Amino acid sequence: MRLSQLLKECGKNMDNLLTMKETASYLRIHPMTLFRLCRLNKIPFINISSGNIQARYRFKKEVLDKWMENKLSDFRQGELSDYKPN
Repeated sequence: MRLSQLLKECGKNMDNLLTMKETASYLRIHPMTLFRLCRLNKIPFINISSGNIQARYRFKKEVLDKWMENKLSDFRQGELSDYKPN
């Protein structure tokens, strides 16, 4: 998918997309933890890089909210198989 198409789907501009730093702050996790979640495809994200450029991730707050609700629901139902306490 081309970047222009992706931006149209995301609200026609990047104002509604969060950066890694903003997302880490919103989720109250360390940026490196967020990066690892992205690399493992454990969190919904948009990769806005192209070619051989280092990955640049962006996030939609609404999608993150829904993802967190689903994870919390899974946890409450005892179905969070990848949860490992410290």
